[in-house]
Amino acid sequence: MNSFMWKDDKNNLMYDDASRDVDKFILDISKKRRLGFTYRENQHKFAKDIMNAIRDNKILLVQAGVGIGKSMGYLIPVFSTYKNVNHFNKVIISTSNIALQQQLLTDINYLSRLLHIDDIKVEVAKGVNNYVCLKSLDAQLNSSGDSFAKRKFRELEDDISNKKSVDKSELIDIGDRLWKEVQLKNNLSCSKCHYSRTCLYNLHLKELDRANVVITNHAYFVNAIESDNNVVVNADMYVFDEAHEIENAIRNVSEGEFMLYDFKKSIYYFIDNGFISDKNHLELTKNLINHIGILFNKIMRMTSNNFNNNSLLENIKITDCDKISVDGKEYIKYLDEIIKEYSKLIYKLREENCFDSITYRKYLKYLIRHHNLFVDLKRGKNSKRIYWADFFRQDRINLGFVSKDSREITDKIFGKNIPIVCTSATMLDANGSYNYFKEGLNLNSLAGRSIIDGNVYESPFDYKKNSWFYYDTSVSNPKDYNNYIFDLVDRIKKLISVTDGRTLVLFTAKSTMKKVYSVIANSDFEYKIMMQGDMDNDLLRKKFQNDIKSCLFATGSFWEGIDIKGDALSNVIITRLPFAVTDAIMENKASKYSYENGFKMVYLNDMVQKMAQGCGRLIRNKNDKGVICCLDSRIVKYLDSIKKCIPYVNYTSDINDIVKFSNKYIKKLEKK
Repeated sequence: MNSFMWKDDKNNLMYDDASRDVDKFILDISKKRRLGFTYRENQHKFAKDIMNAIRDNKILLVQAGVGIGKSMGYLIPVFSTYKNVNHFNKVIISTSNIALQQQLLTDINYLSRLLHIDDIKVEVAKGVNNYVCLKSLDAQLNSSGDSFAKRKFRELEDDISNKKSVDKSELIDIGDRLWKEVQLKNNLSCSKCHYSRTCLYNLHLKELDRANVVITNHAYFVNAIESDNNVVVNADMYVFDEAHEIENAIRNVSEGEFMLYDFKKSIYYFIDNGFISDKNHLELTKNLINHIGILFNKIMRMTSNNFNNNSLLENIKITDCDKISVDGKEYIKYLDEIIKEYSKLIYKLREENCFDSITYRKYLKYLIRHHNLFVDLKRGKNSKRIYWADFFRQDRINLGFVSKDSREITDKIFGKNIPIVCTSATMLDANGSYNYFKEGLNLNSLAGRSIIDGNVYESPFDYKKNSWFYYDTSVSNPKDYNNYIFDLVDRIKKLISVTDGRTLVLFTAKSTMKKVYSVIANSDFEYKIMMQGDMDNDLLRKKFQNDIKSCLFATGSFWEGIDIKGDALSNVIITRLPFAVTDAIMENKASKYSYENGFKMVYLNDMVQKMAQGCGRLIRNKNDKGVICCLDSRIVKYLDSIKKCIPYVNYTSDINDIVKFSNKYIKKLEKK
């Protein structure tokens, strides 16, 4: 893209034409109601905001509620600009999930027909593990495997041949176990593969380069930016849908883990192949392994109080506790010895000069990288990374880490001289501003770019008529565990009965979900209860949607990853306010403020955004009706902050209000 694009008078005239096309298209099509397109005032305003950001080369932050039609709202100005502006040839649309990617493909095909644009080329970019490696498939077909696997692999080969695709989503389902045997692990050595000339994945990569619109996910986008991938680097515009997830995607790029098993595997490679053989270096290696083991045991003991306080309540094992902060200053004497021995070992291995071996270089690089990790860990609060202990068993930990500073990647993304749009239904913080979003991405320190805190476009749905928000302040404190579980079971069963099933119950901890599910499932309860984890998430969602009176217990991704329209979902029960666990990452974010401000700026803002996502599961179209039920007594303290981030109007602590509403609008559904 040319940096003078927005300073050229001829281009400005082209943008005038694009702006007029946006207005004309939305008004003309909606008047004719062609192909079901209906006029939405807020969508029109939203589209004009996007068009202005494109024209003025700005970074726009804009929240658009459920039902606005934000996908069409940003696609219309993107397509109008592509149609009218000569130098506007490539747009990257980054989303948070596969379902949204598929919906975007549908919207783009629909819109290109309406705008009579035939030459626009659209591609979907996914991570490499979503594609078949033909070399691996060939190896499986020629191996002495079991007959069932061979048959499935032959079916997959035929499907690839017929569809000319290696994309998992387009091929027959062979199951996760078999898929792992043939999926593409990485594409670093693809150029040396004898399949490279005819490889369908390589052909797909070339198509990505030629595409005008590339739909991808945040993880792929961030990795592509960091590696200077031409697919994203040469784009003329970025659109981030579900933009509240970008911060996590950026952080995850630098996240890593030091595992004792992998470390020992690297060391034994050098010993088993004779690169470490003399007595002194064997003793050095033995001491290093021993000292790292001692360090891990010490870290485990010092962090176990935190883990045990969260992991054992009345002998109920909890596995939700992770990322327990580790401060290297507390382990100086152990780290000094490890760093000294590690340095001697690396010096010895570098002297061996066996760099013609790929495996040798791989394991040496691993040791050097983690030697530097221990050096950084020793710096304590001045380290470049955040460190934590992850308990994968009660007597085992791994050492996790992530970079403290994401500004390098942020600058690569938002420092580009192109228009960028960040949009979502949940971007506002507890003060009704975009500040928490900007702080998370370090946008306030971004130099040379203009950032617009855009309008907030509310959902067009009638929340006053169609919904209630109920909160119960009498549920026991979780510290009184037995009574807490008893109260949750009691309230959940009653609330499910109020709406005659049709309920999504959201938990913040898997352990609580499993305990409550176990109690209700083993009782004589008339409604069918399903639980996340019992089957594939997509299959679980379909079963819940098709069984109209069923109930689903879920956590994690279901707070924002489920879209159930219609009668199957009329009740969302939030068992606990979704405050983040005090882990190493949250501690680091809060440490930039005083204690009180750290809570308000980080934990409170994070909670209200997650609360908005959870509440957003209920009303998904204009005809939906239902209730949000919160079973956390703390809600009274935070209700004003929550109200700023959710569209609900009717609030009550009287369950009779919910009963009356359900009897009038929800239970009558069975009579249809």
